[in-house]
Amino acid sequence: MLNGVSLGLVNGGGFGGFTDFAIVSDFVEGTNTLDFVVSNAEPGVNPTGLRVELRGTVELPSEAPSITIQPKDQTAIVGETVTLSVLADGTPPLSYQWRLGGSNLAEALEATLTLTAIAANQAGNYDVLVRNAAGSVTSGVAIVTGPWVPNSDTSKWIGPRGETSAAAGGDYVYRLVVDLTGLDPATAFITGRWSTDNLGLDILLNGVSTGLRNDAQYGGYTEFRLVRGFLPGTNTLDFKLNNADPTGGYTGLRVEGLRGGAVKGMAVHPPTIDTPPRDRLAVEGDQVTFTVEAGGTPPLSYQWLFGDQVLPGETNPRFVLPSVTRGQSGDYTVVVSNVVSVVRSRAAKLKVLERIPGLFNTGVGADGAVLADYALDPHYRLVTNADGPSDQALVEDSTLFPIVGGPWVANTAGSKWIGPRGDTAGAAGGDYAYEVSFDLTGFDPSTVFLLGAWATDNAGMDVLLNGQSTGLFNGNQFATWTEFVLTTGFVAGRNTLRFVVNNASEGWTGLRVNNLRAGAERTSAQDLVLAIARSGDRIVLSWPTSAPGFLVFATDSLSAPNWLLVAEPVVISGDRHTVNLPLGAGARFFRLQK
Repeated sequence: MLNGVSLGLVNGGGFGGFTDFAIVSDFVEGTNTLDFVVSNAEPGVNPTGLRVELRGTVELPSEAPSITIQPKDQTAIVGETVTLSVLADGTPPLSYQWRLGGSNLAEALEATLTLTAIAANQAGNYDVLVRNAAGSVTSGVAIVTGPWVPNSDTSKWIGPRGETSAAAGGDYVYRLVVDLTGLDPATAFITGRWSTDNLGLDILLNGVSTGLRNDAQYGGYTEFRLVRGFLPGTNTLDFKLNNADPTGGYTGLRVEGLRGGAVKGMAVHPPTIDTPPRDRLAVEGDQVTFTVEAGGTPPLSYQWLFGDQVLPGETNPRFVLPSVTRGQSGDYTVVVSNVVSVVRSRAAKLKVLERIPGLFNTGVGADGAVLADYALDPHYRLVTNADGPSDQALVEDSTLFPIVGGPWVANTAGSKWIGPRGDTAGAAGGDYAYEVSFDLTGFDPSTVFLLGAWATDNAGMDVLLNGQSTGLFNGNQFATWTEFVLTTGFVAGRNTLRFVVNNASEGWTGLRVNNLRAGAERTSAQDLVLAIARSGDRIVLSWPTSAPGFLVFATDSLSAPNWLLVAEPVVISGDRHTVNLPLGAGARFFRLQK
């Protein structure tokens, strides 16, 4: 407010940046007042503050124009509205003329220039000429660009068309052919950087994946370097990218700074194991992949072995076991050979654990099949519900936003989103906690290997195992999966996993858990025989010393058990662990537990 009168100037941007304002009229001679009115949003107590940076001028008679606030660079997508503005000082009246690349723009005669539904040919350098009777001044240049890395003198964007606004969604592969005739391929290298719209999925050298991705997409470059896998003579370099929009949209590839070299002549090098296959721990049914990186004079031949048994047909650097069984546990090696010699990798040990039953993804029934929308999830319970008192977790409506037409990871045949309601539009802000339980009876808790992936709206704050924080945080939220692995903190018998999700404000909320599975080794039945005997008014519990590390737990009921540690000490007597405790009234049940 100026001198108590509202100017209608509102800062809707909040605290993350400044909102410019200019007051050019309604001042009075002498003292003037400016009042800044700030609202601290409800509900509850939270921080509040004000930040102002001021400057002011008074126009003198016949003062030439000057630029107070320069027009700012803009980044836009074709079809958007772009607004450029300038704030100038000087004796009125001031006139304006906007220019693109030094050429006047028709009807662009105001302090603000609005470009509605901007086209690709409107990108460039904008400035504005400001005049009055005392002179003129030209603003600084504001650059308007699209989100793609701008073309340069050394490279430009390429695509399936010259104009790709409606290019089909899907994968595109751009091939570069490199001839190494007369050069030693074992010494060759190629470096560069690439930018893609959308994801750069891979760079393939002679049809073999290098694992090089461009997750930065089109706003910047991702460096790459290739130092192995080259062949004598012709080589192919394939840049594979994905156009994510299924309805069609912009796509393109940009490669810059591409260079390479090799030693002249053809030296002969024996094969080498540069990166050997690594040990793997898996659960029954998992897909396990072994890879090796080898050097030496091409062509290189590969042969995988299980122990000393040759695996027929497994003659590539990558070896896949699609659905492992416990019988496939053991040592895996690969033999690499060329015209010079043969080399064998160190053994990679695969350990396959027995799958623990009773672990379920979100939104599925006892048979693992996905449930209908609005169905009650029988495995996950809402132990914290900011939206109300109910402890029921429901399968969310898969026909509504944000599952359809929104940013959430799409439902699949393996899992679905769950939440406090079937439609969570307007769900209360705050914390939600979903708990699932599973039983480790018969398994050794110290050998458990549990893994899966989760997606959350909004942040996944923590995963609690048996009430203890694991420190797992899902900052990726709802647009992609965050994988997790747990190997400690398990106990014998019933275990609980609690997924804590925060809804940042009123609106959609949910949890998605996918590919949740675990494996462990069985406990030895022989070692876990617990004997009980009466001695007068006391009872003696005992078990073999060949089963160390166990403690005795007791409960008064098996229908609603509450297992508590027995306080009496464990004493070794000969080849037995013993616990001596008084004979009490009523039934008690005992078990051993690590």
